[in-house]
Amino acid sequence: MSKYAIHEDFKKLEKNTLPFYPIVLPLLNKLMQRSNSRLKLPDGIVVTKKQIKGYRNGLIDLFLYEPANLQENAPCLVYFHGGAFALKEAHYHIRLVCDYALRTPCKVVFVDYRLLRSMFSPSARKTAMPRSNGRLLTRTRSASIPARSP
Repeated sequence: MSKYAIHEDFKKLEKNTLPFYPIVLPLLNKLMQRSNSRLKLPDGIVVTKKQIKGYRNGLIDLFLYEPANLQENAPCLVYFHGGAFALKEAHYHIRLVCDYALRTPCKVVFVDYRLLRSMFSPSARKTAMPRSNGRLLTRTRSASIPARSP
């Protein structure tokens, strides 16, 4: 029994885990990247890419998804895809971000955070920690992101 009750629809997934093997992860990331490059975004979505500095001045990519006719001071959602710092975003994450942007309507900042090379290295923990305690959110809010792409 877990700390929180799991709905019966998800009971069959309770024991499933992803294969986080060092040989498999790069292959999975390449496959997801290839799938994402072929994804057609919905009509009316504008995507702008920006970068912010992260740990040791490493660059973190941000993608701003927004409806084409959105007002300048629209609400903004910061989205982390939840790849455990090991997996790139999947095509369904991008579709979900587009749905949020179009149906809410709002701007969505998609954070393409750096992946860990080793789950046990000290630099990996330091790279992951600022994201979990809200420091990245502070940087994202203060980043200069224009409302429209050039």
